[in-house]
Amino acid sequence: VVPMGPAAGDAARPVELQGLMELGLARGVAMARSGLLVLTGSGRLASCPLSGGACPVLSTPPMPGHSGAVRAVAEVREGLSFHAAVGGAGGRIDVYHFTASEPTWRRSGVLQLPGVGREIVALSAARDHILATSDDGSTFRWRLRAGGAPAPGAPTHDAPVDRRSEWQSSCVLPGGRVLRLASTWRKAGARGAAAAFPAPELLV
Repeated sequence: VVPMGPAAGDAARPVELQGLMELGLARGVAMARSGLLVLTGSGRLASCPLSGGACPVLSTPPMPGHSGAVRAVAEVREGLSFHAAVGGAGGRIDVYHFTASEPTWRRSGVLQLPGVGREIVALSAARDHILATSDDGSTFRWRLRAGGAPAPGAPTHDAPVDRRSEWQSSCVLPGGRVLRLASTWRKAGARGAAAAFPAPELLV
């Protein structure tokens, strides 16, 4: 967990989450009012404390999309309503909304990455937007209206300065700038026996 602030990198600390193995691999993590909201490979959601420990499974039904799909979820009202996004081939994104008064996830819109040949690497969701990261590092942000429906209009596009990285994910900082997680291949070891390894980087 990395808190926001000038010395955030120095304050990063590991958190051990328990009780998720039977739900499948963790496919996404989002901040929620009560701690961390974890999206698992089975589509079930779990609520985990920021300090680590046991993660109770929420009573929401499994999210749409197969276990390997690119997905993201955001809490709108604590434990009562959520936005979700599911990425598909060709840059298609299905947007869903869940509220405790309904028994299933309801599709609230369909989005499409602009351009030809782009594929979705990662998705992130918040109360008011969906952010998609494409394989060239570009991000596209769509605003969400009340009820989870995408607002009309073109998405906000942000292109990376460095295009040499392998892009992993991205999110929107409080000031509106985009923070990207990337991996860059580096070499380590003696000359002639150096091995390449992926080094994670955070880029603004």
